[in-house]
Amino acid sequence: MKSYMKLTFIMAPFYPKLDDKSRNQFLSIAQNTSLTQDQLGEELVKWGKKLPQDLQKEVVKVGIKLLISLIQLQSQINHYKFSKEAQTYGNRLKAISNNTNITIIESEKRISDVINSASPKIQQELAKFEFWMEREFDNIVLNIGNN
Repeated sequence: MKSYMKLTFIMAPFYPKLDDKSRNQFLSIAQNTSLTQDQLGEELVKWGKKLPQDLQKEVVKVGIKLLISLIQLQSQINHYKFSKEAQTYGNRLKAISNNTNITIIESEKRISDVINSASPKIQQELAKFEFWMEREFDNIVLNIGNN
């Protein structure tokens, strides 16, 4: 997921318009693996407020679009149906996905722990869910990068 987050930032339409200092600050925040997802958002808002007015407008536009897309994805995740056998594990994955007060690395570790604790048959179903989530996230990133 960490590479997806970096991709999100690099594909942002305003990224090429940033000067070197702003770009370095931006990537420094995006690549800071010690930040929780909530903290990442807060740091990006602080960073964005330091930009020239025209770039601030673009950053806000991208941020709103990303936020709306992520809220829609989270709704789809929450409505995802697991088999009866995988439901308990699936609910744990959904809870991890909903927790924005952990780092992306912590999230990945917790997800891995849940999947590894399941039987091989259930692991396949959980892996399918994870693949689906990553694909949906990729589509969000590509959609933002194309606008």
